[in-house]
Amino acid sequence: MKTYVIDNGSTYISELMTSLKERKAVLISYDSLDHTKINDQDLVILSGGHGFPVLWHDEEYKNEINIIKHHRGPIIGICLGFELISHVFGSHLHQLKERRKGAITISPAIKNSIVTEDRDFSVFVNHNWSVEKLQKPLVALAYSSDGVEVMRHTSRPIYGMQFHPEVNIGNGNVILENIFKDINNS
Repeated sequence: MKTYVIDNGSTYISELMTSLKERKAVLISYDSLDHTKINDQDLVILSGGHGFPVLWHDEEYKNEINIIKHHRGPIIGICLGFELISHVFGSHLHQLKERRKGAITISPAIKNSIVTEDRDFSVFVNHNWSVEKLQKPLVALAYSSDGVEVMRHTSRPIYGMQFHPEVNIGNGNVILENIFKDINNS
């Protein structure tokens, strides 16, 4: 299984690539992505981004949207990637009144193998958008005061985090590692 990171202009792309060093991840810019060259068993990670929001930009994100709809291998969405997955499955994106940046607390929504502890986690966020409620087939695994922070598809290996696990603040890296374990056990 190859690992592809689709860079949506993330401020933290170097941190993400460093955290994936052992996976020998291949970095591809969203605007040069050719989804037909990614095999169905490959892992696709959709990075965060700051260029333009998911809403009103389906054309710019059409290749990633196509991957989310049709790729049968694992997909992980980080921040903007989380928002793309939510959007594709019909969940409402809500623009926050002010940007969230820094450590926040998230709490498990249900017992699950990703957010494994019955305690709160600290994670690092940097975003303007939230998802308050997911549409099926997505299910919330953890929440913050702004909305859903961790989610999973009920039947496909699709995961999302509204925060940045690659930033070495808080416990986001633990959740990302648990997603990798879940993928490997599937």
